[in-house]
Amino acid sequence: MPRALPGPYKNGNFTIHGAPCCLLPQGYGLTETCACNFVAFPNLPGQEGTVGPPTGCLEARLEAVPEMGYDPMANPPRGELCVRGDCVFKGYYKVRTVQ
Repeated sequence: MPRALPGPYKNGNFTIHGAPCCLLPQGYGLTETCACNFVAFPNLPGQEGTVGPPTGCLEARLEAVPEMGYDPMANPPRGELCVRGDCVFKGYYKVRTVQ
């Protein structure tokens, strides 16, 4: 699981010294989409160990990739993550076409 915080990580929980009673949200995003696509808050049931639901500005879905064995209807679901919305960037700065 990706992480940016130092310190021990076990069963979806960080042990952070010096920050008692602090709820730390976990997020997921890509520079090619927007800063944060999904946010999980540890005080909401069912969001522990996940990236959480999509932010309000975008829609997301998993797309099947048969050649990699990815099936969004499998258990657990796997697939290519596709997002869209007003917060998704339109292109690279000063680049007219995708190369």
